[in-house]
Amino acid sequence: MESQRNEAMDIDPVEKRKQRKDLISKANPQEGMDAIRDKFPGTTQSIPGVESKNAKDTLQ
Repeated sequence: MESQRNEAMDIDPVEKRKQRKDLISKANPQEGMDAIRDKFPGTTQSIPGVESKNAKDTLQ
């Protein structure tokens, strides 16, 4: 599904991530990661530069 979306929208996710890297310094700490973790199948991954407001929020 992701590859179909990327192809249809002519998106290269790796390139997009590189283009947005300079926005990391402008990001604010997030909250609620643990509250929605069970809504996603499989494991979740940390996003470089994104940090939690709450010490108890952790991604696995």
